Amino acid sequence: MARARALLEPHLQLADRVLVIGAGGWFGSVVLDLIGEVIPRDNVLCLAREPRLHKVGDRMWELHSWDENFVREFSPTVVVNLAFLTRGYAATMNARVYETANAELTRRFMAAAA
Repeated sequence: MARARALLEPHLQLADRVLVIGAGGWFGSVVLDLIGEVIPRDNVLCLAREPRLHKVGDRMWELHSWDENFVREFSPTVVVNLAFLTRGYAATMNARVYETANAELTRRFMAAAA
């Protein structure tokens, strides 16, 4: 993990405002672990399907559900999009619903990155 953090650090500035979409999953947890020592917690906005507290290592992160106004006010300078539907979750949907859900996730990501 230290090596991965060392690779990431030169690309982030202390003043960066990082939006992590899909922060509650495995990949999101790894990203939070990596940036947790580089970026102040107030400069990280974590989004997940359901709002909750999420423990990563020895840190607790507050995960928020999607709110375009909240994201706009946060004004991210870095957006990490890790939101996707897992195979198990997607198996409960028909193809049309699955495509619509992924299109919405992509739309949200593009709006946040704009």
